[in-house]
Amino acid sequence: MNRIKFKRRIGQVRCAAKYYIVYVISKLYRVHDNAWLIAERGTDARDNGYVFYRYLKKVHPEISVKFVISDTSPDRDRLETGDIVRYGSFEHYLRYITAPMLLSTHYQGYSPNFELFSQLDKRGLISVKGKKVLLDHCVRMGKAGCTANTVKIDLMICSIPREYEALSKNSGYKPSVLCDIGMPRFDNLIDESEKLPIKQILFMPTWRVKYTNASEMDFVRDEYFIGCKELLESDELASFLEEKNMNFVFYPHIEMQKYIHLFSAKSKRIVIRDAGSAIVENLLLESSILITDYSSVFFDFAYMLKPVIYYQFDNDENERAASKRWFDFEKDGFGPICRKSTEVIKILHELENTRLGEKYQKRVKEMFPIRDKNNSERVYQAIIGLEKDERK
Repeated sequence: MNRIKFKRRIGQVRCAAKYYIVYVISKLYRVHDNAWLIAERGTDARDNGYVFYRYLKKVHPEISVKFVISDTSPDRDRLETGDIVRYGSFEHYLRYITAPMLLSTHYQGYSPNFELFSQLDKRGLISVKGKKVLLDHCVRMGKAGCTANTVKIDLMICSIPREYEALSKNSGYKPSVLCDIGMPRFDNLIDESEKLPIKQILFMPTWRVKYTNASEMDFVRDEYFIGCKELLESDELASFLEEKNMNFVFYPHIEMQKYIHLFSAKSKRIVIRDAGSAIVENLLLESSILITDYSSVFFDFAYMLKPVIYYQFDNDENERAASKRWFDFEKDGFGPICRKSTEVIKILHELENTRLGEKYQKRVKEMFPIRDKNNSERVYQAIIGLEKDERK
């Protein structure tokens, strides 16, 4: 076992020990908590957790709510000081055990260590009072995505009917657990691209499991790095941006940002951003065109009826995953598929304007039968339904 793994294991042992100590204290002193506990991953407040938190503060102030976030998070200032629960603190452990509702975008995101507590919960080695709600952070394109055997929750928010249908058939959850009601952040999807003096293209490729522990030397040899590099350093892209007076933002998935220093751009109009300098929601609202590979963020973009280009430079990755997905990029996608950077630039030239074409608009409307600003309210009503069931 290397030093990093050893230190992580020691940290998890300490974390588990703290939990059991606080659990005993909560029982001895019969601690009671009325506040809903919300989190994302304990380090951020910029996704469905934050949007739903703001909704509760504005529309349902009668609900007492706390938000878990670390001291070092750049998002702390987005939260009201009195609502903050410091990640990893005694208060965090206590509220985790005693809160009536636990809500997060990631499984066990409200816990003091979601990797550890996901495993403990799966094995039935922990006990909490609250109902566990998975607000989720993406549209799950996999046929299962998560299962009742691996993710122990009381309510899971689905974004669209086809995602709900796939999970209903393959996940093993009871019908009462899955809700096809839309993610809270959809309420904020209002196109703001016209407000920018210069139009902006957003390039957001997703992550790959194989890079979890990859060295920089291995990474720069791989087709992921090469595919992104070809577009970022393309003379044709630089010329296009000058000709059309547009800017270009490269924002790789947060799990890939450890390699971000390895990328460079050919044009001053191309900016490389990370989680410390940009919020994904703002980038989506401000941008006129989205380029991605397989990231489900394209659902948010298409929700606003803005054009999407799929730059799938590693098609082998797509083919390996295709059998596990209900979503077919050829039949269901909201834009053209490109394999090479030159094809992407060709499509950019062919876009007559920055609105989604009729063919793809039809697909969006079929995928999202309801496109409104009431997603948070539906989530709230579903959670209240859990409380009512508990009282029966």
